Amino acid sequence: MRQRQKTPKTTNKTSKNSPIKNNNLSTTCNVAASEETSTIKQITNFTEQISEKMLRLQPKHQKVNESLRAIRSQGVRLLGPGSKISQNSKAKLIALYQTAQKQCVSEHSTIMQLLDNIQTVRQLRLKQRMADKLSRGSLMILLAQHAATLPLYVGYIEGHPPPLVGAIPRLNGEPISVGHFVAAFSEDIWILGEVKAHIPTDYGLEYSIRDIDDEVEEEGVIALPHYRADPRRHAHALFPKGAIVLALYPQTTCFYKGIVETPPSGPNDDYLWVFNFF
Repeated sequence: MRQRQKTPKTTNKTSKNSPIKNNNLSTTCNVAASEETSTIKQITNFTEQISEKMLRLQPKHQKVNESLRAIRSQGVRLLGPGSKISQNSKAKLIALYQTAQKQCVSEHSTIMQLLDNIQTVRQLRLKQRMADKLSRGSLMILLAQHAATLPLYVGYIEGHPPPLVGAIPRLNGEPISVGHFVAAFSEDIWILGEVKAHIPTDYGLEYSIRDIDDEVEEEGVIALPHYRADPRRHAHALFPKGAIVLALYPQTTCFYKGIVETPPSGPNDDYLWVFNFF
C-alpha cells in the first residue's frame, strides 16, 4: 500500500478574524447554497415531468385495454362453434394485433421515460441528503432506505439485462460515474464509498472516493448495482445459493465476506446471507 505524504506544517498562521479565512468561508457557503438551489430546481423540474407523463400514460393504457378487448371479441367470434375463418376475418384480426402492438410499444416507451425520471429524482434527493451533516445513525438509516428502494430493472421480453443489474458486474474498463456508490478497498478493509473524481495515472485509472483519505486503484473498486433483478424474469442475474459476496454489515459502512443462504424469490424480496469472518 502506498505511504501517504503528510502535508508539511507551516509557521504562517492567520488570526481567527483573518479576511482570507472569512472570504474562504463565505465562498464555500455560497457554493453550497448555489448547489442546493440547483438541486431543488432539478427535483422540481423532473417532478413536473413525472406528473405530465402520468397524465399521458392513462389514455395510452386505456387504448391498450380497448385493443385487447377487440382482439378477444374477434377471437370469440372466429373460434365459435361452426365458424370459419375467412381471409377477410384473418386480415382484420392481424390488423387488430398490429394496432395493439403499436399501442403497447407507445405505452412501454412512456413508462420507461417515467421510470428514468423517478430514478433521477431519487438520485437527486439522495445527493441533497448526503450534502447535509448527518449523524452516524441518520446516515445508516439513509443508506438502508436507499438500498431497500433500489429500483427493479424493467426491460424488454427478449435480451439480457445490462451491467450493474443484480449480480451482473460492470464491463471491464468502463469508468464508474461520479456520484455512484462503490465498495472500495482501503486500509485492508472493504468500505462503502462514493466516487468523487477520476484520476488518470500512468498505470491506469484511479478513483477519488468520499470518506477515504486516499486514491484507490481501479482493481480496488467494485461498482454497486444500480438495479435489482427480477427473479421471475432474470434469475440468472441473481447471486445463487452458496455464492460468496461482499455484504454490508448492519449499522456500519464496512463490507465483510458473506455467503448467500437464500436468493430472492420475488421482486420485493431480499437476500438472506450469513457472515463468514473466518
